[in-house]
Amino acid sequence: MAETDQEFREESLFEAPPMGEQERMVEAVLFASSEPVTVAELAARMPHGADPAEALVHLRKRYEGRGI
Repeated sequence: MAETDQEFREESLFEAPPMGEQERMVEAVLFASSEPVTVAELAARMPHGADPAEALVHLRKRYEGRGI
């Protein structure tokens, strides 16, 4: 039987980095890439347990209204 993502995260030996650090990782990948990057590609480049989709939500809020 396949595990859900949540069950897999709960059983992990490693903790995900703090969300602020995850935001910086996602931001760095996005700015360094010359092509669009999918959430799956972000996840592949981030530490185990990281949540790139949630980091993108936080980044969106941080950049909201900045004219960027």
